[in-house]
Amino acid sequence: MEREDIRKFIEEQTLIKIESDKELLFTSGKIGQEFFTYLIIMLEDYFGIAFPDPVLEIENFDSVEKMVKMAKSI
Repeated sequence: MEREDIRKFIEEQTLIKIESDKELLFTSGKIGQEFFTYLIIMLEDYFGIAFPDPVLEIENFDSVEKMVKMAKSI
């Protein structure tokens, strides 16, 4: 359910269609970097966590799969 919720949130907020949980979103240019901070706040609220500063790199959150993996590692 987590992946589906995250994918739906991103699609609704950015008006894009995510084709796969492995699709690169930021580094491909499909989503602008200005959305990154907003996404981090949403993920922290959704999972009830706080990401430490060292992991807050776009490459770590570049796909739905990476977002879920990063959140579960905290």
